[in-house]
Amino acid sequence: MTKITQLKSAVEAEKAALVLDTARKATKAERELNDYIAHEVRNPISSAMTACSFVKTEVMKQEPLATDASRQTTVQDVVIIDNSLKFVNDLLRTMLDIHRSADKQLSLTMVPNDMLRDVLEPVEGMLAQKESRVAMLVDCPPVLFAGTDCLRLKQVMPNLGRNSSKFVEQGFIRLRGAMDGNVQLSVEDSGLGIPLDKQQRLFLKFQESLDVLSQGTGIGLFLCKNLCDLMGAELWFDENCNSGIPGHLGARFVVNLNMPPVPSPELEQNCNGLKKPNDSGLTPSPPTISSRDDEDAVQE
Repeated sequence: MTKITQLKSAVEAEKAALVLDTARKATKAERELNDYIAHEVRNPISSAMTACSFVKTEVMKQEPLATDASRQTTVQDVVIIDNSLKFVNDLLRTMLDIHRSADKQLSLTMVPNDMLRDVLEPVEGMLAQKESRVAMLVDCPPVLFAGTDCLRLKQVMPNLGRNSSKFVEQGFIRLRGAMDGNVQLSVEDSGLGIPLDKQQRLFLKFQESLDVLSQGTGIGLFLCKNLCDLMGAELWFDENCNSGIPGHLGARFVVNLNMPPVPSPELEQNCNGLKKPNDSGLTPSPPTISSRDDEDAVQE
């Protein structure tokens, strides 16, 4: 009976340890999810609030929208608000997917997206600030499509842009889309550059802040790297970057989608209209990919 009692005690102790370990992992996952949500929502909400304050100032005037210039700037502010809130809405709708990522799975919808109109221009709208000495530039071919997850990409690019904005007091932040065999997006700036001793730790979670004011949690570049890994893309820091401005070496982060450009859906549709329909009459649906990664990458 003594051995049976000892075995029962050992089993109960093992069960208790397992429950405790599971609880600790759940707490860690919840904490990291809260960090993720707070970090991702803060940037677009800040842009929307700033633009909203300008709109409020204008419409509260005795004669609101009295000039063409005021109407034009108000429209620009409304676009910023619209882009920012749409992003937050899309992001929060994916929270259920992220919550389900406890089983180490996260869904991606890889479909053709317009790099200029679907990604770079909305991101530029979120990052632009009035009366700033920093010019927001977009450099991209007018037709550049790639098969990727648009929402994930619009999480990566604003994070990289916000990172640049911490270092640039005047000059530029450029969002670029290009083709080098594969489609590549990049964010470059005319800041002072990143010290060599910190370049090796750029993508570590909660790394020491790179700016002199120690702003941020250090989670942004880590999230960008994990999201790129999830999409099958690569993210790196260009050590050879030079902004061309004396005394301002600048920084450049490159996202290689590891995919060649694809025809625009409109062009493909026009071409398909000239072809004989397939025998089945079925239209293939866009692929949905489930990616498995380590726990931190899944938690993003």
